[in-house]
Amino acid sequence: LVTLRGGGNVLSTPAEIDKDRSKVTVTPVDAAQTVASLPSVDGSIVNNNFALNGGLDPSKALFGDNPNDPTAEPYINIIAARAADKDNPTYAKVVSVFKDPRVTDAVRADAKNTSVLVNRPQPELAGILTKLSDTIRSTRS
Repeated sequence: LVTLRGGGNVLSTPAEIDKDRSKVTVTPVDAAQTVASLPSVDGSIVNNNFALNGGLDPSKALFGDNPNDPTAEPYINIIAARAADKDNPTYAKVVSVFKDPRVTDAVRADAKNTSVLVNRPQPELAGILTKLSDTIRSTRS
């Protein structure tokens, strides 16, 4: 539906839309305004938190991201600490609590089963970060 000049990447903006080759018109709005803008547009891409807070039923979505697709990797949320604090017992406890099934079940319930909990090893996450950093650097040159 939308064609981006140069094929696009994770950092693409509406300014890169090839309007002549795209099949829809994109009207950029602040993410927090996507739900409010629905009455005046044919469709909208709405972040999960804004959709839920705006009262949208996630089961009625026309499309959802595939969390297993590598293009979703830059959007993984992580629990991180400085290298100097990697063995801090308080932070280890935070990770332990977050992985507790009662917490993960509550997260899923709060997100109406739209959240995807990811458990990737630290080296794999570091690789994803390196790839994203390389993409950012290449777009600045």
